[in-house]
Amino acid sequence: MEETIAFVERFGGRIRDDLIGIHEFDDGTGRGIIARGEITKGTVLVQVPIKCLVTLSNLDHLSLGLFPDRDELSETDRLALFLIWAKNHKTIPGFSNYLTVLPKTLDQSMFWSAEELELIRGTDSHLIAGLLKKQTIKDSLLIGVDYEEYQWALGMLWSRCMDFFRPDGSSFRVMAPFADMFNADFDVDVSHQLNTSK
Repeated sequence: MEETIAFVERFGGRIRDDLIGIHEFDDGTGRGIIARGEITKGTVLVQVPIKCLVTLSNLDHLSLGLFPDRDELSETDRLALFLIWAKNHKTIPGFSNYLTVLPKTLDQSMFWSAEELELIRGTDSHLIAGLLKKQTIKDSLLIGVDYEEYQWALGMLWSRCMDFFRPDGSSFRVMAPFADMFNADFDVDVSHQLNTSK
C-alpha cells in the first residue's frame, strides 16, 4: 500500500491513510477499504491525479511508453489488455504494486463454475451468465489473449471503473487506485468527482 500511496502522491494526489486502509474481509466480501477513524461529512479521502488514473488517454504515460496499444479495439478491451500487460510486466513503479492488491477473482457469474451456474438454471441470470461466458471466450480468442487473464481484467474493469462525462457530453471510463475499492451503505452520502485542473 505504501508504494501505491507514494505513486499517487508523487503526482500531487493524496490518500488519507490516517482515516482509511485496505482490509481483507473474512466474510467472503474480499478486499476493500475500511474506516480507521471517524470520517466527517465533506472529508476528501482520496485524490488521485489524472496521471495516475487508468484511462485510455493515460496508457502511454502509465506504461512508460512500452504498452503496445491497439486502437482498433473498444475502450473496455484496450483497458483490459493494458491491465493484463501491466500485471505481467510489473515495470511501473507504484502502479504495479496497486495491481497486486486487486483480487485474483470476483463473485461475478462469469467466474462461476458449471456446478454453481447449474444452481440457477431456469432463471434469466443463468441465461445471461451463459451468454456472457461464451462472448468473453470468443472475444479473448479474437483479441489473442488468455481467457482467464481476459476474464480477470474484465472483472476488474466492470467492478471498479467509474464513468465520467466531458462538457461535450461524451464519456470515458476511469479506474482510480484506492477509489475503486470503496463500497458504501446506500444510505451514506458519498460522491466522486473529476477535477480536471489536477
